[in-house]
Amino acid sequence: MIRNISIGIDMGSTTTKVVVGEFIKGERNPRIIGIGESETKGIRHGYIVNIPLAVTSLKNAISIAEKNSNIKIRRAFISIGGVTLRGEMSSGIGIVSKANGEVTNLDINKALEDCEENLNLNNKKIIKVFPTSFKLDGK
Repeated sequence: MIRNISIGIDMGSTTTKVVVGEFIKGERNPRIIGIGESETKGIRHGYIVNIPLAVTSLKNAISIAEKNSNIKIRRAFISIGGVTLRGEMSSGIGIVSKANGEVTNLDINKALEDCEENLNLNNKKIIKVFPTSFKLDGK
């Protein structure tokens, strides 16, 4: 039986916390099956100031959560805050390049590049782009 497992990670300036939850059919909320916590190093006031130390803090908390839940963590949702971090929504346009109307990865990537170009990046850097939806011919 495939288990529906979800992992959440919160990296704060003082503590890194990991929670492993399992969604059970018929239950509203996930059941917590493991947690991990470690002191955060390398993050100060929400800013990553030392990447290797921050990575070590994250790995320590994940290792503890894996032992407590008996789950090997491969993917997770992570939250890391800071006054300078924020999410932006943007839209872009891509033109289908094939005459037969087939949408290729190149077409999708060009639309994503257009999204990035439409953002105001004064003194900002894009860390990650997450496509949320696509439309073809306005649908």
